[in-house]
Amino acid sequence: MATNTTATVTNHTGNGSTNNFAISFSFLANDEVDVTVGGVLKTLDTHYTISGSTVTFTSGNTPGNGVAVKFQRDTNISTKKVDFTDGSVLTETDLDANADQVIFAQQEITDKLNGIEENATADQTDAEIRTAVGNASDSNIFTDALKSKLDAIEANATQDQTASEIRTLVESASDSNVFTDADHTKLNNIEANATADQTNAEIKTAYEANSDTNAFTDAEKTKLAGISASAGATSFAGLTDTPANFSGAGGKTVKVNSSANALEFVDQISDVVGDTTPQLGGDLDVQAREINTSTSNGNIKLNPNGSGAVEVKGDGSSNNGKLQLNCSQNSHGVKVESPDHSAGQSYTMKLPDNQIAADKFLKVKSISGSGATAVGQLEWADGGGGATGGGGEKIFHESENQMDNDYTISTNHNAVVPTPLTINATLTVGSGSVVTFV
Repeated sequence: MATNTTATVTNHTGNGSTNNFAISFSFLANDEVDVTVGGVLKTLDTHYTISGSTVTFTSGNTPGNGVAVKFQRDTNISTKKVDFTDGSVLTETDLDANADQVIFAQQEITDKLNGIEENATADQTDAEIRTAVGNASDSNIFTDALKSKLDAIEANATQDQTASEIRTLVESASDSNVFTDADHTKLNNIEANATADQTNAEIKTAYEANSDTNAFTDAEKTKLAGISASAGATSFAGLTDTPANFSGAGGKTVKVNSSANALEFVDQISDVVGDTTPQLGGDLDVQAREINTSTSNGNIKLNPNGSGAVEVKGDGSSNNGKLQLNCSQNSHGVKVESPDHSAGQSYTMKLPDNQIAADKFLKVKSISGSGATAVGQLEWADGGGGATGGGGEKIFHESENQMDNDYTISTNHNAVVPTPLTINATLTVGSGSVVTFV
């Protein structure tokens, strides 16, 4: 950042990053310092602020690199800095302010006078100014006549144009029709009856009338252009990574690769029947279709491997797995649904191992395992406890009158036992449970 000063002026040069600049002269008020950047007067408290003898440019107003920054004092002399009154106290500050006002104004006038040359006048006529300019070396003052002559000369006009330059200018003009020696020879070689008005169709017809011309249509030319130079019956067009030939590709199919920039050989089944062991490479999306069989009264068989199961999944959110059995018209359906996720249930329920019969109910006959491995064996059982009346009525519940095996009443369950009862084993009553003997 360069700096030079006079009594009333401080000059700096910006560097594009500095915001703070020093004032080298004294002044009485911030608004009596004119700040210009690149010759443009700036506004106090908008473009810059002054604190002490430092000018700070505000955000967005930093002087650019190489831009002139000028501080010039302009003391206000329209009024006195201090107006003394009778009986007032004379202070050094007030006296200095008035004195500085006069001194500063004198310095500013002196700097202005120093900038004016000795014999300078403000009333020079145009003729005096012209004479002064004409007396200067290499001033080359034009008369009105000389200026008119100059205006009439084209911008690039020269006095020493060569034949070659003149010829170039002529050829560049419209309809100049300048012939070269080669053009003249060419003209001599044109037949006397040659015409320049043959149509494209006439030329094409004349050309195709010759033997072995084989003219192409635009469509045929486009087709030919799209075939690679080495393409043939045993090779492919030159796409990136396209197989070069048919070697080792027996029975395979050509398809566009996943990048859509080449061809590749792949194994592909023409129909499911033709593949004795078809396998899916991803999930099977039947969309709105069905899986059925055309075999008369044929079954659709699902065959899990080993201990695997046919699984009906939930949707991963709030809908449980459901198995729906429809009526013959598919207008009604009964669903079997899994317990909610919140129940946390995983178990196996085996259908009854005894013959189905009327008036029976399903009950759990036995349980093996526990938790997620629990398997409950169901059976068809009587609801009346075994006593049977006329017509198959079941009214009474029968109980043995002798207990020979250990029993446990579950927690928070009640039991009713008809008496008399002989107990030959251990009866355990769980917490919160009650056994009533009647």
